[in-house]
Amino acid sequence: MANRKKVVRRRPRLGKFSMAQLLREIGRRQQAAIGDLRKERAKHEKVISEIDRQIADLAGKGQAKPGRRPGRKPRRTRHSAKMKMQALWARVSRALRRNKAGLSVGQLAKAAGASVGQLQPLLKKLLAEKKVRKVGVARGTKYLAAS
Repeated sequence: MANRKKVVRRRPRLGKFSMAQLLREIGRRQQAAIGDLRKERAKHEKVISEIDRQIADLAGKGQAKPGRRPGRKPRRTRHSAKMKMQALWARVSRALRRNKAGLSVGQLAKAAGASVGQLQPLLKKLLAEKKVRKVGVARGTKYLAAS
């Protein structure tokens, strides 16, 4: 076998380059640096997801959901908003059927697993559709399932 020399790629000297060549070299170096940073980020994301899983296990919440990276939340579509409203209505309806004496907004929110702010527009709509009736005034208001 012939002795082969190991080829070591050197960075080109920039003194003899034209402006266009310099710009290409800068772009190439930037892309290489970006690639290195992305690899580094991927390593850290794996470590963070493992730590999240361990935290979830210790907290007794089962395994943490793998998925979306931190940042901007996904856009809410009309369909998903409608589905959430229907699910909320189902929980409110179930709570009202179980409590014949009626429930206040706070009690309804607790029973349905929602906030009072989420319930207010739903209750207004259901009152208009006569699916729910209201008894009392101000803080003494109770909501009952319409018969």
